[in-house]
Amino acid sequence: EQIAQTEEEINYLENVLNSIDNCTEVIELEEIKEELVKEGYLKGNIKKSNKKINSKPHHYISSEGHHIYVGKNNKQNDFLTLKYAHREDLWFHVQKMPGSHVIVRVENREVSNKTIEEAAILAAYYSKGKNSTNVAVDYTKRKNVRKPKNARAGMVIYDNYNTIFVTPSKERIINIKKVDD
Repeated sequence: EQIAQTEEEINYLENVLNSIDNCTEVIELEEIKEELVKEGYLKGNIKKSNKKINSKPHHYISSEGHHIYVGKNNKQNDFLTLKYAHREDLWFHVQKMPGSHVIVRVENREVSNKTIEEAAILAAYYSKGKNSTNVAVDYTKRKNVRKPKNARAGMVIYDNYNTIFVTPSKERIINIKKVDD
């Protein structure tokens, strides 16, 4: 039982490390700090302010015009997956390692294999497998993803998924149009 708990804790902390690597703004680091205080890893108070400013996920547009969103930390991952995405949108995550949640907005359009590959490359690039080759990325409709009771931020389970293998690279990411929000 303790081994399972410790493995879960290691996975969680590796996910937090990956989130720190993906940060591009100070507010994102503040969100991670707030999460670590809430989880009991850091001492401190969670700041309560009337003007709550939330960081924004990465926003890309696929070569075929689909909006793709990439979470940069657990708070963004939860928001994207559990609040922002519609039931029929596609959800991506690297298999069996820490990484970002990636959402492809379907918007009643067919999603081609090219867009699926681009989203999978983003999921692999913003994960612990960033420097690996042949990274397994699972994807499914958002309606197949759920948060277990009492699960930590960013942790979900999913079923009815497909797997695609991709090799992430900075060059391939640059070819996917990034939107500055």
